[in-house]
Amino acid sequence: MKIAIVANTTWYIYNFRSSLIKRILNMGHEVVVISPRDGSENKILQLEVSYLPWKLNSRSISIFHEAFSILDLFLKLKNSKIDLVLSFTPKGNIYSNLIARFLNINYIPNISGLGSGFMDNNSPTNYLFKMLWKISLAKAQKVLFQNNEDLEFFKQSSIFLGPTLRLPGSGVDLEKFPPKVQSSGCKSFLLVARLIWSKGVGEYVEAAREIKQSYPGIEFNILGFIDNLHPDGIPEEKINEWHREGVINYLGETDDVKYFLESTDCVVLPSYYGEGVPRSLLEAASMAIPIVTTNHQGCRDAIVHAKTGFLCEVKNSKDLKDQLIKIIEMNPKQLKDFGMAGRKKMESEFDEDIVLNKYKNLIENIV
Repeated sequence: MKIAIVANTTWYIYNFRSSLIKRILNMGHEVVVISPRDGSENKILQLEVSYLPWKLNSRSISIFHEAFSILDLFLKLKNSKIDLVLSFTPKGNIYSNLIARFLNINYIPNISGLGSGFMDNNSPTNYLFKMLWKISLAKAQKVLFQNNEDLEFFKQSSIFLGPTLRLPGSGVDLEKFPPKVQSSGCKSFLLVARLIWSKGVGEYVEAAREIKQSYPGIEFNILGFIDNLHPDGIPEEKINEWHREGVINYLGETDDVKYFLESTDCVVLPSYYGEGVPRSLLEAASMAIPIVTTNHQGCRDAIVHAKTGFLCEVKNSKDLKDQLIKIIEMNPKQLKDFGMAGRKKMESEFDEDIVLNKYKNLIENIV
């Protein structure tokens, strides 16, 4: 069987779906990756798959550009004689599902968070997204969700009333992210995210500024891609301003987040974005690192409050500050206990094999 993997970025597929691709190849199927060129194409080709560059601008709202992207994807799916489409990310899901429905190709979309499309319930964009989702998902073999809030939203809004399956996020590779050697106490925090405001970066900086007045030796680090093209993106100059001020250390972006996790004591994500289940939190917990995140969809799934870390209120830098201070004031044994409890949660609920086996069963059922 020939299976297409479709998403908005090649970087996403390589970083989040390589294990899935390997599992499908081991099952004896052929994989075709369809995604825009973004510099990760050579890495994808190392997985021994076919790669077709998709002419898509993930930020575009031009009707002409979107029509051209849909046509380009239509031709690639039709000419490649695809048997099954596994899709990810909003445009990857909607466009490939519409085409697969028209071409009578099996398709299974993965709703890994709603992003910014549903953040304003009364906006025209919200109604447009609902309509597009409803049409594109209508004939899906099954729709996969990464958190219960998104699943219930699609059901209650009558966007999709067919068969669904709840996945534990994208899972985490427990062997790649083993428990780290515990430090003697909390000396550094790390936020790992695409640098847009709705990831809670502003709240993190405000909390750091206040905490440093009482705990000047604590480090607050930020690791992530500066997305200047995103409407919610944080300007690069603002990041540099915070860095020059000394309130945070900007570490740039990386493909090796494990290197930075090994030297941090707590991972923070004060997000109010439409998350699935943030991979940064899963990887941190897998390495037995306590986490602090918001009581928000997707984020709360990765934590047990007051046992593996702390939850804070959304868009509340003062509450975030209070939770971070709790981490700072914990002794080494308490930090270790939090970290190991997080590791056990990953082992029992978020092991990557759980996700891969569910995909394996879905594919075998279609065969």
